[in-house]
Amino acid sequence: MTTFLKKLGIVFGVGMLMIVPATGVFSADFYVVTTEDLLGADCKINSTEGSLRCMVLISNDSPGPDIIHLPAGYYALTREGEEGAYFGYYGDLDITDDVTIVGAGMDATVISIVPHDRIFHIQAPGKVIRFENLTIRAGRPPSPQYGGGVLIDNAST
Repeated sequence: MTTFLKKLGIVFGVGMLMIVPATGVFSADFYVVTTEDLLGADCKINSTEGSLRCMVLISNDSPGPDIIHLPAGYYALTREGEEGAYFGYYGDLDITDDVTIVGAGMDATVISIVPHDRIFHIQAPGKVIRFENLTIRAGRPPSPQYGGGVLIDNAST
C-alpha cells in the first residue's frame, strides 16, 4: 500500500474498501502459532504468541486497536462450555476491544467450531472489529439464539 493511501487512512479488506480515520498506530501485534485451541502455559498476560483463543483474550486486555496475525490453517475451536459463562475461555471467542484478525487468505485460513456454538461473540460497543482474508465456517448458536458465525451485541461495528 502506498504511503499516500496510508496517510489517507484507506484500508483494503476482503472484497471491500473501507475508509477509516488515519489515527496512527495499532497498539500491539499478536501472532497465532498453533491451530490447537489451547489455554494455559502459552497464554500469559504479556504473550504476543500463542493460540487464537489466547491471542483474542490478551488482545481484549490490550488498550487500543490490535492486530492478530493468523497463518494458513484450520482452526477448530474445541473448548466446550456453557453459553455466556466463560468470557471466551470456553465455547465462542468473545471480543471486547478494537481488533483486526488477519488470515493468510479466504481458502487458506478457516476458523470453525466443534461442537455447537457461534464462533465469535462481539461485545464491544463503539469499537471496530475487522476480519480480513479468512473464512468463518460452521458456527451454530445454541437454540433459539442468533449469530451462527458472528453475534454482534449492542452498538458494535
